[in-house]
Amino acid sequence: MQVLKAIRVKHWLKNGLVFLPIIFSGRLTDSHLLLVSVISFFSFSFMASAIYLLNDIHDKDADAQHPRKRTRPIASGAVSVPLAAALAVVLAVLSCVICGVVAVQSIPALSVVMAYGLINIGYSLKWKDIPVIDVTVLSLGFLLRVLFGGYFCGVAVSQWLCLSILAMSFFFALGKRRGELRRFGSSMRPSLEHYTVEFFDKSMYVFMAAGIVFYSLWLFDRMEGSMEGSLWMPIVLSVCVVIAVVVCLRYCLDIETNASDGDPVEVVFSDKVLLASVFLWLIIMIGLL
Repeated sequence: MQVLKAIRVKHWLKNGLVFLPIIFSGRLTDSHLLLVSVISFFSFSFMASAIYLLNDIHDKDADAQHPRKRTRPIASGAVSVPLAAALAVVLAVLSCVICGVVAVQSIPALSVVMAYGLINIGYSLKWKDIPVIDVTVLSLGFLLRVLFGGYFCGVAVSQWLCLSILAMSFFFALGKRRGELRRFGSSMRPSLEHYTVEFFDKSMYVFMAAGIVFYSLWLFDRMEGSMEGSLWMPIVLSVCVVIAVVVCLRYCLDIETNASDGDPVEVVFSDKVLLASVFLWLIIMIGLL
């Protein structure tokens, strides 16, 4: 149980982004492609868990002094450093092997997952202490997940989808940092000493607006052919946009009013209305595409 906690299986939810290329391409009903996409999910999750382990090893002493992070398996001593290091190596190698054997476009997929690993190693060692750079690295991680899913399955990712994911990634990354600053203060990490809540608020809403615009442009462009002669399609697409707005605003409300550190996964699971909104959006999008 402690090992599963150390590799943060709960945070694999973020890696669900690898499914977006086949969902948004309308090929979710292709059983072979769906199986390949599921394999891509585990491949990326293994690399992500390897990075989580390395990060927790590096921050072991600091986490041990933190009021919340001291309960993490490595910081508390429940999982030893040698075991965590060995597990990280095994998971990283397994991730790369799966890419090489199963991925439709193995070289691009392998390049993306290795880039994710290298970028996050740099983040763990130094970049997380540099303001703005820390948020940028977190945001790139979400975009790389989508690109990885596309390359792994051999499905093209549109430019509007890339822009939508990137903008919303910045929105949620800034929200995470805002939650940390508001809940724990600047002592949690060095980069927070240079931030203010006002900076996060202004930056978050810029990226939220951009993300919703990019998503709307992608959605109406993608379904343009289906709207011809249809009375209901424009309404359904508008509902999708409204639900996306509700999800963003609900997330903002949660990090404003609740004792949350802003982590999107934690916020989604702690808010039933937000969780239901996300599932409703997914169901409608899958039905449309």
